[in-house]
Amino acid sequence: MLLVFVAALAWSYFQSLASVRIIVDGTASTLRTNQTKVVDVLHDAGVKTWPQDRVIPPMNTPIEDGDAIRVDHARPVVVNVDGRTIQTRSLKSSPIDIVTDLGFVLSPYDKLIVDGQPVASVSQAAKWPPPAQGD
Repeated sequence: MLLVFVAALAWSYFQSLASVRIIVDGTASTLRTNQTKVVDVLHDAGVKTWPQDRVIPPMNTPIEDGDAIRVDHARPVVVNVDGRTIQTRSLKSSPIDIVTDLGFVLSPYDKLIVDGQPVASVSQAAKWPPPAQGD
């Protein structure tokens, strides 16, 4: 009789779990969870997030069975400006967008170096990364 009770309890618990689809940087997985908020589901799934990451829906949103969570991780970037080194994360790929997000405005006289290579002009940096050779 005890075995039937334990089996029924386990079945009931399993049925109460929500099935949540998690897409992290384009890779999807499904998790069954008893958590009720995005932040807790991501924690249970072992997904680390940073403040600069894009998480949809927002972290404190309630989760229900069948919901999906999308996480786009921001990449680490290092920006050297006027002798200062700023380490941050960004979802942007254009150096101009990254620098602008940090509150800096480039003038035509500023020198811009990306991945150790000088960029000829500010307009060229806005189209970063450049096309691969042969494209």
